[in-house]
This record gives sequence, structure tokens and C-alpha cells, in this order.
Amino acid sequence: MEQPETEINVWKSHEPGKYEYMVYWPYGDAFNPHSSQVNVHVRLQDKTEHVGTFITLKNLADCFKRFKREGHYSNGTYIPQDSSLIVKEISHTSIVKTIDDLIERKEFRDFFERCSQD
Repeated sequence: MEQPETEINVWKSHEPGKYEYMVYWPYGDAFNPHSSQVNVHVRLQDKTEHVGTFITLKNLADCFKRFKREGHYSNGTYIPQDSSLIVKEISHTSIVKTIDDLIERKEFRDFFERCSQD
């Protein structure tokens, strides 16, 4: 399995015969694989492109604290999330295992929205 090619704020990886993906880290602070939220863009073999959101448990806990402090979402009582994937960490391994499992279970499109074709 090929390891991701790392650039500033972008990971790229190709899973031969399956798909390729790119992870965007749009923030100025250092990436923390245990406390992050990222969008993962996937191009399947049929050339369709999809995007899904990966969130770590620590990131959710940090959001609850921040929302309580700032008074958002009923003082941190809840966090609205649409079809996000909660993972222990954001890494090449966790992304590939998650995508592979969702494809195998035929649930990929439940969590990855198709990008519009121009």
C-alpha cells in the first residue's frame, strides 16, 4: 500500500485499483491526528468525485467545551453533524480502512456526497 504524499496542508494517496483520495487541512495551526476535523475528497475508479468529513473524538470533546464557553448550540449541549465519520485518529490507515469498509458494505454514498460535475 502506497503511503500518502504530504504537502503543506494536503495529503494525497492512491489506492491502486480502488480510488485516490486527498485530505485538506485548511487551518494555519499544526495538524493533530488525534484532534482534528478534515474533509476527504475521493475519486473512485469510475471518475466520480465525492467528499466526506472525518472528525476525531477529541475534536468533538474540544467542540463541546468551546461551545459551552462561547454559548453556542445551547451552551454546548449538542453538536449538529450531517453524515460525518467519527474516527479515533485521522491517518492514512484509518482513512483507507474506513473508505474500504464503507465501499464493501455499500454505505460509501451514505457518508460521502458526490461533487457536482461541471
